[in-house]
Amino acid sequence: MDNSKKIKVLAISIAAVLHGLVGFGLANMTIKPITPPPVTPPLEIEFIKEPVPEPIALNDLESPEPPGEPVVTPEPVVEPEVATPEVVEPSEPISEPPPEPEPLPEPEPIPEPIPEPEPEPLPEPEPEPEIDVEAILEQQRLQEAWVAQQKQLAKIQEQERLEQERLENERREQERLEQERLEQERLENARREQERLDNERRAREQAQKEAQAAAARQAAAQAAADAAKKAGNHGGGQPAQNQTVEGGINISNASWKTKPRVNNFCSARSDIDTTLQVSFRVDAEGKISNVNLNGSTGDAKLDRQIIRQIGRGRLHPFREGNITRVGTAIYPITLKLPKDESCTN
Repeated sequence: MDNSKKIKVLAISIAAVLHGLVGFGLANMTIKPITPPPVTPPLEIEFIKEPVPEPIALNDLESPEPPGEPVVTPEPVVEPEVATPEVVEPSEPISEPPPEPEPLPEPEPIPEPIPEPEPEPLPEPEPEPEIDVEAILEQQRLQEAWVAQQKQLAKIQEQERLEQERLENERREQERLEQERLEQERLENARREQERLDNERRAREQAQKEAQAAAARQAAAQAAADAAKKAGNHGGGQPAQNQTVEGGINISNASWKTKPRVNNFCSARSDIDTTLQVSFRVDAEGKISNVNLNGSTGDAKLDRQIIRQIGRGRLHPFREGNITRVGTAIYPITLKLPKDESCTN
């Protein structure tokens, strides 16, 4: 349907709605009832009949007047006496005055007629408003634009809410990961500390055992040397041959011919602050073999580097006279290494 047909349909619809509203208003309009004027009853007029005066008796000399119709007068008229010279007039009877007529009743005032109220004129039907199609279309366009704007605003608000929710979830996840990292670090530090304490305890026990064994071996070697010396003296004063004796090795800084570089170590894993005991085998020429690390630094690469560096070292032979000592030696090392992420051990 093209635009002109839409406009016609819209105009017809609006006109039909307005006609329906006007018809509904006329059908349901309240009409004021007309009050009939009050009916005034006719006045009753009563005529009062005046009393008839009594006839006056005349003397014999006077001829009576023929009876005629009584004359009604408001007041009685007294006729004058007629005097005759020779006739003695008899005494006239005293006539009673006629009664006063009753006053006529005043007529009741006629009430003024109540004017009848004029009936209210029926309201004239309002003229049908002219339909402004352009204004209606403009209103529709504005309404559609407002609805579209509200939808866009709601969409933006929803996106902002989702973004805030995502950021909040990320923050909570980061907090959880940080707490886990701190907990793992705490456990790792506790493990390393316990391991360091265990290593120190084992090193002390091992050193004590080694010292006891060395003392026993030294005593045995001394006894053997004394016995050999006595045997040589008994054999004609021949010098005794060199002998190799097991045990009795005590390492000090002066014993190293080539000292291992234990100060060049580094660790990329964590800070190192511990003391370790390194045991190894020393032969008659001072060569080192069978290097073992009693404990661990917590960094496997660092442990292997320590073993390699100790194995590269060289000791002076342990000689006492014609006796060369061989056996297992214990060498303690103390490490204080800060964490170095650039370490490539």
